[in-house]
Amino acid sequence: MRHRVQLKGSSNCGQMNIHPNLATLCKLGAIAVHVDELLSVDGRELDKQVLQLLLADPDVKAWIKAMGALLPVKRLPNIENL
Repeated sequence: MRHRVQLKGSSNCGQMNIHPNLATLCKLGAIAVHVDELLSVDGRELDKQVLQLLLADPDVKAWIKAMGALLPVKRLPNIENL
């Protein structure tokens, strides 16, 4: 089953396919597992490195872009701390 999202007030051309393929779904699942591991008491640097690789993956980036307004907005860096 494919899911289509249409934002209120948009035309049919605003529809997007947000159903990930199996490979992307596995990568998204791996992100969830590695976040859980990283946040655990014995979280490891390896989990952070794997997360960085997964978040840089073209399939994951394309899915995040397709989700658009359905995902939380990423915070901008605090320029005072740069």
